[in-house]
Amino acid sequence: MNHTFGKTAARFFFIISIFLVFSGYSRHAAAHTARHEPTSADLIVYGGTPAGVIAAVAAARMGHSVIIVEPQVRIGGMTSGGLIRTDVGDEETIGGLSKEFFNRNLAYYVKQYGEGSKQVEKSYQGYFTEPHVAEQIFNEMVKEQANITVLTRHRLVDVAIQQQKIASIAIERVASGEQQTLSGKMFIDASYEGDLMAAAGVPYRVGRESQWEYNESFAGVNYGPKEIRGMGDHKLQAYNIRGTLTRREDIRVLFPKPDHYTPERFEAMKQKILQEGYTKLEELMPHLIGAEMPNGKHDNNDGDLPGVNFAYPEANWEERQQIYAMHRDHWLSLFYMLQNDPELPEAFRADARKWGLPSDEYPENNHITPQLYVREARRMVGKYVLTQNDIRTHRYKETTICVGSYNMDCHVVDYLMTAKGIVPEGGFIEPCDAYEIPYEIIVPHSNENLLVIGGFSATHVAYGSARMEPVFMMLGHAGGLAAHLALQSGSAVQDVAVKQLQSLLTQQGAILKAPYLPDVAIHFTPAEPKVGEEVTFTVEEKDVRAPLKKIWWSLDGTGEINATDKMVKHTFTSAKVNEITLLVEDENGLRSPFIKAEVPVGESAIRDVNVEAEDGEITGEWIRSRSPNYDFRLLYIDGDTKKGGKKTRFVPDLPKTGRYMVSVAYSPGENRATNVPVTIQHSDGTSNVTLDQSTASTLFVYKPLGEFRFEEGESGWVEISNAGTTGQVVVDAVKWIWLGDE
Repeated sequence: MNHTFGKTAARFFFIISIFLVFSGYSRHAAAHTARHEPTSADLIVYGGTPAGVIAAVAAARMGHSVIIVEPQVRIGGMTSGGLIRTDVGDEETIGGLSKEFFNRNLAYYVKQYGEGSKQVEKSYQGYFTEPHVAEQIFNEMVKEQANITVLTRHRLVDVAIQQQKIASIAIERVASGEQQTLSGKMFIDASYEGDLMAAAGVPYRVGRESQWEYNESFAGVNYGPKEIRGMGDHKLQAYNIRGTLTRREDIRVLFPKPDHYTPERFEAMKQKILQEGYTKLEELMPHLIGAEMPNGKHDNNDGDLPGVNFAYPEANWEERQQIYAMHRDHWLSLFYMLQNDPELPEAFRADARKWGLPSDEYPENNHITPQLYVREARRMVGKYVLTQNDIRTHRYKETTICVGSYNMDCHVVDYLMTAKGIVPEGGFIEPCDAYEIPYEIIVPHSNENLLVIGGFSATHVAYGSARMEPVFMMLGHAGGLAAHLALQSGSAVQDVAVKQLQSLLTQQGAILKAPYLPDVAIHFTPAEPKVGEEVTFTVEEKDVRAPLKKIWWSLDGTGEINATDKMVKHTFTSAKVNEITLLVEDENGLRSPFIKAEVPVGESAIRDVNVEAEDGEITGEWIRSRSPNYDFRLLYIDGDTKKGGKKTRFVPDLPKTGRYMVSVAYSPGENRATNVPVTIQHSDGTSNVTLDQSTASTLFVYKPLGEFRFEEGESGWVEISNAGTTGQVVVDAVKWIWLGDE
């Protein structure tokens, strides 16, 4: 049975519309491997990404023949294609062949420039490297194995399936369209797009799950009308050109004017330059200076193009080239505008022209990376689906093959029209502790000789953390060794002895265990208490390796600490759905993340009302930042400037008239103001409270401000201002906690 990588009617109409705009695009010529190379191997790896290269090396070192098939001219994916400032997370979690790659980068700079050189310093222990150096290291690792063949500029055409296995794949040369068939005993899909698994009939999904599908608080739509928040859809976080820049005059190439120049997309940026009187590019993009890599290279992560990538995962090759061209021209338009727009001050344009493309990078593509930053595409629905809960709370796995540690990171997904105008939607960066990744996320349900290490099995939220290049390489290491074990035993990938795989990984330096934190849950009885009925709460120890020494409960939702015992009793005096929060610490000082549970009391569906800063009525220019706690996506800081000119009003839509406790969330800090004015508009008038944001009076997120009566609907509000303050003012969220009728 064959599954063809073909077109659909929807893709046809998409390509027609794109072609009208980008009909001038032409592919760049590239080198390819001679036709005398072998056409069969023990293992076929589709996708010369970091995951694919490491998988091939791992299997080859165990004695197997391997063929890597890569559509691009170079191997290394994003690591050799522009992502030179590696998203590391916790360095202690990176091991095995992934760590070997970064160690080789460091050794290169030490050998070339000396131990105390600036290049070694800027390499950050090998995690930051120039694209051509990363490509060189990957090529060296491959060439050391005589049993690896690399076919660049070849892409998938067809897959042949026989009895639950892939028998062969058909590929074609990009330059000529000449086809050939590759036979293999084992296959690995290491592509960012998941092309091989899709063509092989493996279940997958594209887009965002809803909040309710896997009980993920960050899933689905996260901004816009309340009616759509939490809903799933087909959308993806934005792609971009992860460009490499330089200010070195000896290698600098000025940005060319793209064929399709679109400066109007950056009108707001241009107006900001004019209004603020900027004379240097770094004033507009201060991150460029901090992103300096070895030899004067800079990692640029600007130029996201939300929405344009929605068709990309299912698009055919020609359509994908057009989508790449749109992103390339969008990115070039940004920098060409900054260097040449006549409406910008000459001083600013002259400074911007100090920046350019490095002539020693991507010579085959006019010094612009040919690799589109595909942050996510197809994601397999495999034997296990990694979710937000695996990253946040259920962090330990018996079948662990590597450890992830980077934030859950999603760029803007789309722009929506709201009452505030067009706003970005979908982006978040949420902290996490290191977590273990199970073998089952790279294993399909039934395909017996296929592993998926690019579009591995994870939700949109979880993929946002695990998609980082060090983890891709660690999954590749595990995938290559799993393929070895399956080949050695003649078993299906579903039946690989995971203990044996873990032993091999450990012998080769892999890190399999996440740093320990107590894992607990909240148990309560009765499950549906009545008003006035006593409820017993108990700490359920799921993975506790040392005695718990400290326990804190917030039972009323205000943020106050209500109890400190392992088992506590509490009586609820009003009917509503109550949110309980627990925090524990063991005798070694290791503390759990916030653990939450909902307790429905009585028959009422009333819930407390929370309004985040993102939904507030914001006056003045605040600095958009991220909350360090586990509850909120965004917060705003006044930056200790323009005192009296900034305020944020939080307006709730309250379900019922009655008494509410008002609690405010903020992240404390020594640089925060001690005299933040808070105004509360309620049914009985206006009250003023002063908030000290320099310290925290509780371990929990909220601080209660007082009890007030509010009318149903949107008549009341809470306003936080920076008037008369000394130090930074932060606005995060305000909660109205239902206490009962009058």
